[in-house]
Amino acid sequence: IFAVSDVHYDHPGAHEWGKGLSGVSYRDDAIILAGDIGDTYDAVRLCLRQFKRCFRRVFYVPGNHDMWIRPKGAHSDEPSRFADSVAKLLALWQLCDEIGVDTGPAQLSPAAAVLPLESWYSYEFDHFDPRP
Repeated sequence: IFAVSDVHYDHPGAHEWGKGLSGVSYRDDAIILAGDIGDTYDAVRLCLRQFKRCFRRVFYVPGNHDMWIRPKGAHSDEPSRFADSVAKLLALWQLCDEIGVDTGPAQLSPAAAVLPLESWYSYEFDHFDPRP
């Protein structure tokens, strides 16, 4: 089971990195994409599809960047596509269903399970954080 986060598929070099992943080496493996894989819906879609080409199982947990609604003209026209981040989240979950990306818990073997959790942290939640 592999895990990666902060791929930011719409940033320079990330798309090329993803396309450089072996299409055969990971066919028996699972990967957890643990948030911030793209600032736009289209980038998330491209990233999920690329990882599906490489891995047997792909798990996705959205991060804060994945939920952003980019202003019109900033890489997309998301304000006309999504009323808010909740609408975008629902569209991302529907996309995952359509292309076979897991967003819920799954038992991979008798000794391994993946339990995705949607949750975000902010230092503002911790009143005792030494690095506010």
